[in-house]
Amino acid sequence: PAALSDRERFNAEVEEVRTKLREGRNYMLDRLRQMRFVVPNAPGGVFVFPKVPDNLNLTRPEIPGVVVPPDIELTYSERFAYHALSYGVAIVPGVDLGSADHFRLPFCMDRAEIEQGLDKLQMALEAA
Repeated sequence: PAALSDRERFNAEVEEVRTKLREGRNYMLDRLRQMRFVVPNAPGGVFVFPKVPDNLNLTRPEIPGVVVPPDIELTYSERFAYHALSYGVAIVPGVDLGSADHFRLPFCMDRAEIEQGLDKLQMALEAA
């Protein structure tokens, strides 16, 4: 067989990245939905934007090394983000993105990191 051209190699590498992102996204969407998160279908980019489930018991965060001034009123997604952080998973609260009841998670990492993060997020959710 003839050697691949630079363009063919580039296209093959791009397709490999697209496949890994699609697989990571689909795995994350499935896991999040199993955990009772509502997630929009087929998000674009490299993030998903789940809705924080209603009626979680989210108290003011107490995380060593993290100080939240008592006069700051936290939104629901911010309280959930601090709660998740106390279980070792960092999420971006939706209030920073224009939606106070959603949060952002990336799926542009390897599968083991996605699994580990979702395992921690599941523990946080079960404890709330």
